[in-house]
Order: sequence, then C-alpha cells, then structure tokens
Amino acid sequence: MHKPSSERIPSQWQNNAYPKPQTSWQVSNAPQTLEHDLEAESLIHTAAAAAAAASGCVAQVQDLERRLAADAGLRPLATTPLRYIESALDLEAFLSDILADIEPTTENSVSGSVSGTGSSGLSLDKTCAFKKAVAIDLEAHSYRSYQGFVCLVQISSVDCDAVIDALALRSALADPSGAFIRLLRHPRVVKVMHGADSDVLWLQRDFTPAARIVNLFDTARAAQLLGEPSVSLAHLISCYARDEDRTADPASLRNGSRDALASEKRVFQVADWRIRPLPSSMLHYARQDTHYLLYLYRVLSTRLVQETDPNSPETNRLQQLWLKSADVALRRYALQEVAADAHLKVARQYKAMLSDTMLPLLRDLIHWRDQIAREADESPPYVFPNHFLIALVRETPRSPFQLDKLLRRLGLARGRCLLSRSTKCARRLLALIRARLSVARAPGRRHALHSQRPAVERLAIEASGVRPPWRRPGTQATSHQRRHEEDDRRPT
Repeated sequence: MHKPSSERIPSQWQNNAYPKPQTSWQVSNAPQTLEHDLEAESLIHTAAAAAAAASGCVAQVQDLERRLAADAGLRPLATTPLRYIESALDLEAFLSDILADIEPTTENSVSGSVSGTGSSGLSLDKTCAFKKAVAIDLEAHSYRSYQGFVCLVQISSVDCDAVIDALALRSALADPSGAFIRLLRHPRVVKVMHGADSDVLWLQRDFTPAARIVNLFDTARAAQLLGEPSVSLAHLISCYARDEDRTADPASLRNGSRDALASEKRVFQVADWRIRPLPSSMLHYARQDTHYLLYLYRVLSTRLVQETDPNSPETNRLQQLWLKSADVALRRYALQEVAADAHLKVARQYKAMLSDTMLPLLRDLIHWRDQIAREADESPPYVFPNHFLIALVRETPRSPFQLDKLLRRLGLARGRCLLSRSTKCARRLLALIRARLSVARAPGRRHALHSQRPAVERLAIEASGVRPPWRRPGTQATSHQRRHEEDDRRPT
C-alpha cells in the first residue's frame, strides 16, 4: 500500500468534476452561530479540571510515568491493521469495541451523568484522563462547496488504524445517540488530535452541535509548551516517532526526513478527498495522520511532566496543556457574513492600484459574488475568481456585450455560462457597476474612479513630504497630471 512520499498526485485526483456529494443532504449557508451546549461544555470543563488535578498530584504523575515507561513503544506502520469503514454496522462495531472495556459502562456514564462531584455530575476521579486514548483526525474538502465538508474521519487505537468514509456514513456519524458521538463526549477517553482548531468546528458544522470533544489532548499545543522550533506534525514525527519506527518499519522511512514529510503534506492537502474509491497513496497518507499521534501523546506527556518544577506548581506544563486543549474544545462553529476587510485583502493579494472610489466597487462585487455562492453552495472563487473582480473594477463594463468580451478575454467559460443562464445575475452585476460610476461622476468627484494614483499612495506622498517629479523645480506638469492634482485638492 505504501507509495513513495514524493509521489505526485495525478491531475485527475485534484478538484475533479465529480457530482457534488452535498446534494444528498440538506445544506444551509445562512449566517448562523450554534447555541451553547451547556452539558457538553460542563463536561469539557470538568474533564479538564480532573486531568489538570491529576497532573498536579505526585502519586498520579508517578503512576503515569510508570505506565508510559512500560509501554511497548510505537507499533510499526507496516504491521498495524488498517480498516476502511463504509458501512454503519462496521462503524458501530469498531467504535463499540473501543468503548467496551471502559468503566463504568452504563448509559448514564457515557452521556456524562456519572454520579460524583462535578457540575455535570462527573466524578473527579484523577485517573479518568488517562483511562484510554484514541487519535482522531479529519480530512475535509472545500472546492465546489460554500462551507466545505468532512470527507474522511481517521481514528487510531492501540490495535489498529481506521479510515471512515464520512460521505457514506454522514447520518451515522451525526446520530446523537450513536457510538461516534458517545466516543467524542466520553469523559474517560482521551482524544488525541493535532491542531484541532478547525476540526472541532467541522464536527459541529457537518454532523451535529452535540459533536463536542471532551478530554482533548492537542499535540500542537504540547509542542508549543515544550518550545519546539516547529509545531507541525511532520516535525514531531521526525523528531520523536521516526526513531522508534526505523528498525521495524524501514519502508516507512524511505522518505522519512522532515522535508519529505512536509512536502508530502503539501501535495495531499490539495487532493480531492471526495474521490471514491480512494487511491492507495491517499489512504496511506490519511492513516499516517493518526497512526503516530498516540505515541506522540505518550512521549509529549512524559516530557511535559519532566519539564515541570515540583517546587513551582504554576509551571506545571501538563496541567497547562489540559487547560489549553479545553479552550480549543470549547470553540463553537459560526458562519458569518463576508469579512468587512475582504476587499482590502483581495486588493493587496493582486497588488491592485485602486483609488478610494474603486475600493467600494470591489467590496460590492465581493458581496454580490458571495450571495451567488451561498445560493448555489459553491466556493466563491469557483463562481468568479478574484482576478475577474479586479478586472471588473478596472474596466467597468457597462453593457452585456462589454461584459461578455471581458469574460472571453480572461478565458472564464464557466462565468460566461453562469451569466448567460441567469440574466438576473448579469443585470445585477451591471447595475452595481453603473451605480458606482454614477457616484464617482457626482460633482466634486469627476475623475476619481479612474485615477491612476491610488488614494493610499497620495496619502503616503503627502505624509513623507516628497514632491512628485512634476512638482519639482525645473519640471512642468502635463494637463493630465494637473487634473489629478485638482481632483486631490477638491473636497469629497
């Protein structure tokens, strides 16, 4: 199954014209913020407090160190079973096996109603944070979707690596009473993830608001606390896990340098994870993201304990890690309107020389594109790329003929097709441009829209006190330059 990590993904695997899988479920792109899940948030706080308390207890830390020292080490990738799960029965069986030996196993304990001392009823047993651990990661896709969606869920236990088809099993993963949600919310299972900031939001967005992670251990936060030069997963694997894997699994080390791992990640990050069946190299990459996390969890936990000064409890690194990870788990998904400075970012991206009246037009066009993308559930750059919006601002087509001519010149066949199918969309676009032109031609702003000198540049020149070349002694300004100077002095 292993492929060299320098392998290039064939073009047919990238952003291919597959049918949109999100047509099989209901999508809402309206701005929204999910409500607070008080039960889950209480569980997250209580589990983090229990783990932090255990981290400050000498007896519990010594017990953790003994168990970590007795650990068998990293299981070689080549000898670790891999399960590809695409049926609800297999999913339930796999997750139930993970939850089976966790005590207590009553329904109430799984939902967080264990009798004890915590605000949610969870017992503050100091060993609960170290009862059992699984590694979790997600692979998402954003092309041809406004919000994006999760395509794969990877879960690794001490026994095997599993890659779950989230497209085929979306409803099973979203079942609030299903094994997946029970696993995420179980207070006696540590969920090891790397850089979970986006993952915790995607789980809520795509499955259910109840998909909250209780007892999160974020290895990226651990690397920050340890002062690692890089917090990337490739760096941590190359520093800690690869030495353990070298003798037993030399094939996985064929391109095991840090640069090769980082290069492999860059290649597969642009892959189209909607592809079914998954190519073996993509499947191999997906399982690697979780295979090493459990070992990193054990190694980083030990290092965090070792770097804690017993005489200075406030420097307890492991305790800080649990609290920082809880802050990540408490994040709530929100779908907002277009950012207020989105047009400025686009202008900076293309280093566009836009005047102070061209920028509002760019802002209007970005909002126009965003509305179309929300209604069609498409990614905004897929509807119309940014360079087309910049061209619209610069050339300001005023008729359908001029608009079509611009689209032809830029080679935007998809944009021409969209505007030809929706005359309402084209009329609104031209109306936006005409409205901005009429504002720019109002008294006092006669040549502002097509000023060749952007507003920010004029302000910088005035602030620096440097005179333009045509204002220096011995030079004479042209009529065109004098006209712009008059426009600059004219009040707006």
